Amino acid sequence: RRANGHAGGASGRWEESPMLLQAWTKSSPAKLLAAQQTLLHRFVRQPLTGSRVAGLNTVDSGQVSDGVTVVLAHGFGSGLGFFYRNFDALLADKRVGRIVAFDWLGMGGSERPDCRSAPRMPILGQLGCNSRFSQEQATNFFIDPVEQWFKELGLSRVLLFGHSLGGYLAARFALKYPGYAEHLVLASPVGFSARPADTLPRSDIPRNLRIIDSLWSANVTPQQLVRVSGHRRGTQTIRRALAARLPNLVGDDADLLAEYLYHITVAPASGEFAMNSLLQPSITKTSAGVYAREPLEPILGGLEAASLRVVYGDHDWMRPANEASARSALAGLRRVADASVEVVPGAGHHLYLDNPVDLHRETLRAIQ
Repeated sequence: RRANGHAGGASGRWEESPMLLQAWTKSSPAKLLAAQQTLLHRFVRQPLTGSRVAGLNTVDSGQVSDGVTVVLAHGFGSGLGFFYRNFDALLADKRVGRIVAFDWLGMGGSERPDCRSAPRMPILGQLGCNSRFSQEQATNFFIDPVEQWFKELGLSRVLLFGHSLGGYLAARFALKYPGYAEHLVLASPVGFSARPADTLPRSDIPRNLRIIDSLWSANVTPQQLVRVSGHRRGTQTIRRALAARLPNLVGDDADLLAEYLYHITVAPASGEFAMNSLLQPSITKTSAGVYAREPLEPILGGLEAASLRVVYGDHDWMRPANEASARSALAGLRRVADASVEVVPGAGHHLYLDNPVDLHRETLRAIQ
């Protein structure tokens, strides 16, 4: 079936979400998948089959030619539907034979383990709802199901494309499970560089930023703030946030993406706790940014792949803190034949929407 009519049903904690929450947010598993279906049906011509594989919400173009299989992995707080501008354009290139996209565990339309099984940092006073995951367990929460997903789909030697946090996790996946990703593309990835040594203590940062830092450290996520707002205010908040992040989106693009993002955001809390378990904020006298608790630069040397492309937008907020570190990391690679850092013009953090043409060129450059 088309997943521009979705074939998969929601499962896991989704179906058990309290009726009161569903009534307050006017959301449900079925509404999220319907919003995904509407978005993809409106903008993607290629028929897509939807399913749930190893607990992960999945859409698959099927094999349309003899080219490479491209696997798309979204970033924090979004979902596979955000790649709606990329399916047809990539498949139009003869080097691409199939596209498969998935939602990370605990995000999008995938299963959502509760807070006792999700990557939630232990916080004093919240011990009744903590997984007590180590840093390694928090990473494995996301990447281990993907390895099972690859096995069930029979995939190997693919081009794995990950955006933002999805880029960081794609790299961690390729490091732990070599052989699945022959080509690796990290689009505006978080997590290359270590947290700055001159990070200010909380007592020295401005009051408004101190509040954000405190909420972050207490496992309070943006999604939680939208949930408590209810449907009317929540949808308004999402629309404003989307307009600020992607000001060039208008018409159906903006409306359908906002509807889809709203249902993702108010779904039961799970994978969003990666914000604190995998990432940490830093504020210095001259900058503010987000850094991985376990950065990629010191560990990327173990990567085995035919090619690695790290791509940032020219006005990408993730670029200043990570580009130099990424270049340093790639210079030290010994088991990757073709590795480079590239900058896409006319693009910010969401370069797959801002300038998909140039991004696709860089994505496929290593494939003959």
